[in-house]
Amino acid sequence: NPDGSGLRQVSRLEHGFAPTWSPDGLRIAYQGYCGSRDCGTDILVATPDGSSWTNLTNHGGYDGSPGWSPDRP
Repeated sequence: NPDGSGLRQVSRLEHGFAPTWSPDGLRIAYQGYCGSRDCGTDILVATPDGSSWTNLTNHGGYDGSPGWSPDRP
């Protein structure tokens, strides 16, 4: 909610950060540590209510700064 009420965690990794909304407002991409700071970071995409998420980079490296490309016709 705009007033900050009704917060819900949607991240699936410890310390989710750097969130960015998709252009259509239906998804959030974010960066997070995969359990500890020693195992790297991954990029995930989640629905705003946290009911669905996908790990896009699950390979043990350090992935960061998620962003969205504009839709093309």
